[in-house]
Amino acid sequence: MIAASLGLAAGWLALAPATSPDFSQPEPHESLVTTPAPAKAPIGVRWKLAGELGTIGVLSHRLQLSRNSTYFDLRRDGNQDTMFLFGRISTELEVDDHHEIVLLYQPLRLRTETVLTTPLLADGTTFAPGTGLDVFYGFDFYRASYMYDFFTDYDDEVAIGGGIQFRNARTSYVSKDGTQTVVNTNFGPVPTIKFRARHGLDRVNFWYGTEIDGFYANLPFLNGGNDPVEGLIIDANVRAGFTVMDRIKPYANVRYLGGGATGSDSDSTGPGDGYNRNWLHTLAVSLGAEVTFGVVARDRDARDREVAARKARRRHRRR
Repeated sequence: MIAASLGLAAGWLALAPATSPDFSQPEPHESLVTTPAPAKAPIGVRWKLAGELGTIGVLSHRLQLSRNSTYFDLRRDGNQDTMFLFGRISTELEVDDHHEIVLLYQPLRLRTETVLTTPLLADGTTFAPGTGLDVFYGFDFYRASYMYDFFTDYDDEVAIGGGIQFRNARTSYVSKDGTQTVVNTNFGPVPTIKFRARHGLDRVNFWYGTEIDGFYANLPFLNGGNDPVEGLIIDANVRAGFTVMDRIKPYANVRYLGGGATGSDSDSTGPGDGYNRNWLHTLAVSLGAEVTFGVVARDRDARDREVAARKARRRHRRR
């Protein structure tokens, strides 16, 4: 019996591995398991080009050139009661889905003809009743703005910022016979505050939004000059549209554009005394489109996963 047991033990040792186990390596269940950090999309840059074309109507417009002059109703007595061509163009650079730089050009030119029924006194010139008059009012402006967008979704935006607007204003009254002319021009900057928001529906290809630029001041320097002139600017709209090929956004737009100023310009060289009171209120209806171009590519898959996860959580909360 003892001999047989020793024989079995010798056989087991002969079948055992020649090398001893390496206890320095951890068991599989003891290995360190690491979870890779979620991919972060690199900074991307997109360029947007937008334009609108439509019609604009004057709700109210009154203008006075010099203190002892007529506060002329341009809509009623200057025949600004018709519709005028409206258009604007803008370009935008979006960096990392948050930082937005916008450049805008907005022409506004109202040209009418009228026959005066009452005297019109402007900057020391008197136009008698019965005078045929060419009336021109132009208020082109250029605006540069910066906004910070708090969202990263393509179809959702809440952005706040500010900018500076340069006005290029020109008003003229010219009698039909060419014997009397009054021309008033003004160019200067004014600061603005900007807000923009947009929301896209999850189940329908439809989005809506608003954009508001404005400012009010009656202090020197803040209103773009050295004199205590009261000034107001409001450029506000609501719009809605859909998306084509993930980069083109056609939309319909309703816009209020208005404001004005009251005060004197101490640098005026005449012919009037530098006093100006001008208040304009308009409403525009237009069709527009925004086209987006990729400038610097981002990790599209990572950002798409991020956006899809956010939308999934939002849908889950609504259930």
